[in-house]
Amino acid sequence: MLVVPTYVPPPIFEFPTRVSLLEVRASNSLAASTLPPGLVAIFAGATSGIAEATLKQFAKHIVRPRIYYIGEFEEASDRVAKDLKKINPEDEYIFVKADLITVKTVDEACKNIKAKGETLNLLFLTMGVGDSYQEYTTAITPHTRACFFLHLLPLLQKTQSFRRVVTVFYDTEKDNIAVSDIRGRNNPLRRHAATFMTLPLATAMVPGVYSSTVFRIV
Repeated sequence: MLVVPTYVPPPIFEFPTRVSLLEVRASNSLAASTLPPGLVAIFAGATSGIAEATLKQFAKHIVRPRIYYIGEFEEASDRVAKDLKKINPEDEYIFVKADLITVKTVDEACKNIKAKGETLNLLFLTMGVGDSYQEYTTAITPHTRACFFLHLLPLLQKTQSFRRVVTVFYDTEKDNIAVSDIRGRNNPLRRHAATFMTLPLATAMVPGVYSSTVFRIV
């Protein structure tokens, strides 16, 4: 006999639904009038790709934000800085030079940022090694992103307004950790490593701080 439980606990982690580009643009256009000025954001892996594009949209639509953007190469940082000043010269942009492939360098980057500010509104994480180095990505990416989140969670909790943590990686909604293959040698990144990275967000969620994994479907 099938017994249907009378109470189903709510999920601890909400997976985002797909939205259209028109909806995104409409939401962005309302940011300046609906969000307070002076928001503080951190973009890790911000000198290329999705993070760079999101960083520029944030600078365009938010009023007088303070933005920390973290990257490995100063040449790329200089290019991004010039673009940001053209988009919004009133914003405050702070480049943090760091190679984010080790937990130690993430710890140091977070320590430097925490020494400069007391609050945080947005933590945007995209850094990773990529498909060409799958085993290395499996080992490093979930841990470095978890370090960012856990280090900076106190700053997110202190702010009184908009609070978000966003990670950009792979779809993890229906996947499990491969206990027999912890190194991830024989598992696609969208399963094993992505699930590893989602767990810290799901287990460390606190009231008022919203976390989401943005799926990169390939």
